[in-house]
Amino acid sequence: ERSINMNFTTIKIARDLSKTETFFILAASCRDNLMYLASPFKSEKVFQPYKGVPEWVWRERAAQTAIVTEWLLNNGIWAFSPIVYGMHIEEMCGSHDSGWWLRRDFEFFKKCDVFAILALAGWEESPGVQKEIEWALTTGKTIFKLELEDSFFDEETTASAEFHREILGNA
Repeated sequence: ERSINMNFTTIKIARDLSKTETFFILAASCRDNLMYLASPFKSEKVFQPYKGVPEWVWRERAAQTAIVTEWLLNNGIWAFSPIVYGMHIEEMCGSHDSGWWLRRDFEFFKKCDVFAILALAGWEESPGVQKEIEWALTTGKTIFKLELEDSFFDEETTASAEFHREILGNA
């Protein structure tokens, strides 16, 4: 597996919009446009001996992606997240492999004007995110990397992650 390492325009996001100094750059690029929001989900790190990350990791990633997607929508950014969209389908209709999702995600991707990476832990090792970055580079879309301030998520959202990091380390 390879990782595409590029210098993307980084937008640091705080829950309080007034503390997000670079938001206007994102807002100007997204005006009257649709954003495709890529984020890691069930992908494993290369060194892990089993297939995929533990359920608590992908559930936390999905919850965090949903919270950020809502934040973007509330702040005038029309964002499409394949994770938010697909999570309910997976829960209601059963699991699909990454190939099934990538074929469908690409159809949504083609309709979007701006591409953003939600830089959650594991995004650089995510084969899905890497594929989506390739799409964005190939099609010439504007690319942003969204980095969240440490206090973006409330304690309830991150409590399980902190517990697991304390007990299990960064595995």
